[in-house]
Amino acid sequence: MDMRDMNSTVVLMQAGYLTVREITGSGKRKEYHLKIPNNEVMDSIRLEMLGRMMIPPGTDDPLSYLNQKYLQFLDAFGARDEEKCEQLLTSIFGGIVQRGTGIRNEFFFQSLLQLLLEFGNKWSFPEQFSDIGRADLAVQTLNDDWVIIEIKHEKADADQEAPSVASLADARDSDGNIVVGKKSEYVLGRLAKNIDMAFKQIEEKNYVKKFIGGNAEVYAGAVAIYGMSDVMVKFRKVVWESNSAI
Repeated sequence: MDMRDMNSTVVLMQAGYLTVREITGSGKRKEYHLKIPNNEVMDSIRLEMLGRMMIPPGTDDPLSYLNQKYLQFLDAFGARDEEKCEQLLTSIFGGIVQRGTGIRNEFFFQSLLQLLLEFGNKWSFPEQFSDIGRADLAVQTLNDDWVIIEIKHEKADADQEAPSVASLADARDSDGNIVVGKKSEYVLGRLAKNIDMAFKQIEEKNYVKKFIGGNAEVYAGAVAIYGMSDVMVKFRKVVWESNSAI
């Protein structure tokens, strides 16, 4: 048999680079959830995917660009530095817009954020279920803390995408502070509203409950994206009470 005629998934499973993580459902509704058990292969695939999505066309040193943006974002996330996270995600998402690839909806940004956070942290799990819902992302940091993330993406109004409206990156000074008047109050308002909605959803659906316990700290994280690259990021440390977790 010609190897070129074989299904790539079958070849990967036979070679041991792809295995079945779990099987859910039954009959015609049975679903196979796959994983890549080799960490080196997984890291290589992640870097390739990040490179394809993140590096703007014409970049002189793609690897240095990727490492700089990526490592800075991991450091900012680990420190729960909201402003730095906003700056870097705005830059990263803006670079993806330049590449003009694919549909950018909430699932797209969720997948990209998971990919970014899988390096440099112990675990990054999508779609984590609670009793009455599921969080977009649960991240376990290297010091065993948990960050439970809800992402809200809102398509920009056509009237608000005029060239006179500065991007979030352009609306900050050298210290990262928003310069009043350079950013549309409308856009900032939409971002803030979606941040509130994300925190409310985390609280009402009790996403953090399963992560409470032991010595680990737990944080709720809200990420709001307006249009293609305007970003707001907020973190709240979880204080467990009987009726509320934030």
